Amino acid sequence: MTTKEIISVIAKERGISKTQTQMILKTLFSLISCSLQKGERVSLPNFGVFYTTTTQERKIIHPRTRKIIQVPAKRKVVFKPAKGLMKMDGC
Repeated sequence: MTTKEIISVIAKERGISKTQTQMILKTLFSLISCSLQKGERVSLPNFGVFYTTTTQERKIIHPRTRKIIQVPAKRKVVFKPAKGLMKMDGC
């Protein structure tokens, strides 16, 4: 499902304009993004939790050249789905 499809469904079900729905979704995504950049957890009940982790710096071997490369540490976003989301009972 695309963002446009989500906007259409929400607008139709709630009886609001697509423009208003789009602004609400943009605000939601912006809040989630800003919270994750600050290192905060974002918990959405019955959906899941978004959080960040930091990978450690490590050395790898380049498969073609066989040279050892230093991979720097970095932050990544992780999503852990809620148990209810994993049941897949249907909509």
